[in-house]
Amino acid sequence: MRIDVSLAKVTSSINRARHPQTLVQALTGEAVSRLLAFDYCSLVLPESDGQGIRVWRASRNEQSAFSDDRFNRDETLLAQVLGEGSCRVIEESELRQSSVSELGQEAKSALALPLSMNGNCFGLLCFASVEADAYTKDDTERLMWLSDVVAAAAQVILLRARLDVTNDGLREMERLKSGFVNTLVRDIRLPLTSVLGLLELLESKLQAREPFDLEDRQLLNNAIENGDRMRHLLDDHLEIARQHEQPLKLTMEEVSAEGLLEEVTEPLRGEAALRGVELNINVTARDLSLSVDARQTRRALCHLLTTALGATPDGGAVQIEAQSIMGSRIGDEGKRFIIIS
Repeated sequence: MRIDVSLAKVTSSINRARHPQTLVQALTGEAVSRLLAFDYCSLVLPESDGQGIRVWRASRNEQSAFSDDRFNRDETLLAQVLGEGSCRVIEESELRQSSVSELGQEAKSALALPLSMNGNCFGLLCFASVEADAYTKDDTERLMWLSDVVAAAAQVILLRARLDVTNDGLREMERLKSGFVNTLVRDIRLPLTSVLGLLELLESKLQAREPFDLEDRQLLNNAIENGDRMRHLLDDHLEIARQHEQPLKLTMEEVSAEGLLEEVTEPLRGEAALRGVELNINVTARDLSLSVDARQTRRALCHLLTTALGATPDGGAVQIEAQSIMGSRIGDEGKRFIIIS
């Protein structure tokens, strides 16, 4: 009767575990110690992301659990036992030769029980003792029911962890999707507002049958440029969305810092003029050049300038500056850098 109560306690404490560390701690309790003498208990389980194996170990005396780093080394003893998928009594000589610290630094004998589900071994339940020859094959047969209970509990824990990872991934995907849409709307709204404003101005002149002058032609050109800019923005965003399938490739070339800034700023001047915002470029030296991917750098600078323009109140100013500095950090000594702010 006392054994039945002990088994019930073991099963209950195991099924209450929600994490590998609480599971291995439950296995170091008094109920399990009545079934088998041991000093260390270890769980060998796959990572929730499926990359590698982690060992969770608890001391019978301290009853505090901790995990070792994941391992993928096929030559380790635990990896061999896991690959065999069968019960194993590990003697002191084998432990000493393989230096298996995962079972306890002072362990002289160990017992490994496979954790299986649907005929597939996915983990190990290990007991270790500081005494030599502490276990026999009879112990493995006597404790197979325990490995079945632990296997079921471990499967629930692993499935819960994988579900959490999946949910985190879905939430991250939703965040990225929302961010992508918000960025797309923000990047297109400003040039679209500029185009509509210019077209409304030209429409009012047409209705009043006023002649077009040079300034009107410039405004019309700005509208066309902003429309072209929106098309490029859409192409850029589509390229960003495809980068998980086709990694970004950079084509490096030497470009003039001043020319690059003028090229990026010019399409925004019409939009800025409608709001009375000044766009001022200041380059400390006329011969400043950069070794960059011109297209990607234009995209980055356009994003920064669009954000700056959107955050600047009407009648304000945006200052764009480029200056050369010499690197001072370790590894950058003697290198020249261009700071654009």
